[in-house]
Amino acid sequence: MSQDDKKALVPRPGSEIARPSNRRNPVISRMSRDLLARAQAQQLHAARFRIGDYELREPDYRQILKWAKTLNTSPDAILKTLSEHPVLPPQEFVDDNEPIELSVVDGAIVSLPWDFGYLPYIPNKWEAGLCICTLAFEGSVYLSNLGTEIKPILPKLKRLVWYLADAETIDLAGVPNLTVLKCSFIPGCDVDSSPINELNLSLVPKLTELDCRYRDLAELDLSPVPKLKKLDCSENELTKLDLSPVPELIKLDCSFNNKITELDLSQIPKLKQLDCRCTQIEELDLTLVSHLTVLCCSFTYLDLKAVPELAELCCWSASLTTLDLSSVPGLTELEFFQTQLAALDLSPVPRLVNLICWHGKLTELDLSPVTKLKQLNCSWNQLANLDLSPATGLQKLDCRGNHLTELNLSPVPGLAELRCDSHLKLFNAPKGLEHEGGQIISYTSTSDASDDVDDLPF
Repeated sequence: MSQDDKKALVPRPGSEIARPSNRRNPVISRMSRDLLARAQAQQLHAARFRIGDYELREPDYRQILKWAKTLNTSPDAILKTLSEHPVLPPQEFVDDNEPIELSVVDGAIVSLPWDFGYLPYIPNKWEAGLCICTLAFEGSVYLSNLGTEIKPILPKLKRLVWYLADAETIDLAGVPNLTVLKCSFIPGCDVDSSPINELNLSLVPKLTELDCRYRDLAELDLSPVPKLKKLDCSENELTKLDLSPVPELIKLDCSFNNKITELDLSQIPKLKQLDCRCTQIEELDLTLVSHLTVLCCSFTYLDLKAVPELAELCCWSASLTTLDLSSVPGLTELEFFQTQLAALDLSPVPRLVNLICWHGKLTELDLSPVTKLKQLNCSWNQLANLDLSPATGLQKLDCRGNHLTELNLSPVPGLAELRCDSHLKLFNAPKGLEHEGGQIISYTSTSDASDDVDDLPF
């Protein structure tokens, strides 16, 4: 009996079962062979091999043994490293905060995180029969000293995540059933290498989600992926973006491609979220995407009549002088940055929860229409007064860089975080208030500061 047989929790089938005689009826003989093969396959599938706390199927067990041998360590150490070091998105990716952890289901590895900082080896030799559905890489492939090509051969892989500082090529031929591809370059890394500036999607026609941020892409051909629903190609060098091949698209982020001058939305009527900030696009026909719920742009003029379902609006434009919100009464989040707005009428948006109006020219801010406000950033404007009495549920406030000399906090007993100028006098501050700057003159007698405070980009 082999060493692997001794570790099996369910023994493999023995060889004592005889092959049917050739003198029998050929049809019966073939049926018998098929039944025998099926029984053997089922028993092999049920076999389990123990490594530490894990019970693995044979393909997964053999894969761990190969990696352990290559890295000159124990199989148990490999599994311990995988379990203790999930792949985490870079801090810059605030919209993607889900860690990818090792997951074993019924003896099969279904989710595999691989950090080159702890496992300096490119796993390009894969056992047949693996059921890995999610695979994630992190770190620098140069630590492996085995080249910079990544070539997963995993027919069942659905999701490939790649937060790498380098990698010259990625071969997708072995993952034909891929539906999610996240292949972002890590911004600001110290590795002396260039990100992949080409992306061939012809091998993954089932793709529904693509994230290729920071890849220095000069062009992006979407014709091979007609099922695509989500696309983030921000922070690249694109000069144009043809969306006609992807009519199912519901989310698009092409921001910070400052060479794009136009965008044809006529072929993507299902679009719900659009971010085209910091491009050369100054105006779009929004009647083509009337179901938009999120819009981030740098338009010089905003006509929102065509998008009544809008819930989040963000505008970074040094040329924007007026803002009419009467067409979007369901708005809950509003942000504008470096605009020419001197006043802001919030009466049409009583559901507003988050308001960010920073680095502008506001001389007054009337909060009486937005009583549900929880977060306010009005920093670096020209406000001389700030009345918080309408926003009794406020939890976060940033009012730095204004002309304020004092601030009464008694209307906001739940305020948990405050950023303000150092000279600002604070009256009736909630006890336990976390503040950066300001001089607390007095406290309130009670404080009901909420622990449920969302992140706000102060």
